[in-house]
Amino acid sequence: MPIKVAIIEHCAMLRTAQRLVLLAAPDIALAGEFADGASALAWLQRAAPDVLIVDIDLPERGALDIIELCARLHPRCGILALSALCDEASVYDCIDAGASGFLCGRRALPDLGAAVLELHAGGSPISPEIGRKIIERARLERPRQAKAAGGPGQPKLTRRETIILELVARGSSDKEVAKLLEISFRTVQTHVKNILNKLFASSRTEAVFEARRQGLLRM
Repeated sequence: MPIKVAIIEHCAMLRTAQRLVLLAAPDIALAGEFADGASALAWLQRAAPDVLIVDIDLPERGALDIIELCARLHPRCGILALSALCDEASVYDCIDAGASGFLCGRRALPDLGAAVLELHAGGSPISPEIGRKIIERARLERPRQAKAAGGPGQPKLTRRETIILELVARGSSDKEVAKLLEISFRTVQTHVKNILNKLFASSRTEAVFEARRQGLLRM
């Protein structure tokens, strides 16, 4: 039996391109295609595709509602989210809503047929850029979880790192810090990276907040 695939894409040109890619792939049949979320939601009430392809950049911002409804009504349907941008927040929103795959950027269209086959076979096709972000986030979350569970204490900042963080907290840029301390710009960046790692922070603002909370900053 062919894999029944439905497309939800507001751009007519992209929708046509997706259709042609899918029809050229083996064992795939087009069950429906829609330009807006309202039509797709109505169709999903009475039809059950094997794979649903959703453009998460729909103008009416109904992509997450569509994913949630499809996942609830048709739990065996594989849901593939597509986006022109590799936005990490959108990826996690789609996964939470029920999507099992996510393709983004210029590779989304060429990889579409293979992604449908992989999804229908039980896989989770994800663009390499997104996979890397998920891995990086997992690496960041593990120390946070260990800390919350009462793991070993945080490594202390060196005197130089503390000075640099104090300057950052006052609003100094990396170039300004380098000039004030008479060190290279690259050295400042290395110190900042070490500070973020030690404080398990994802941004300078978060690092300053965490350092203040731990009493590591005199400010």
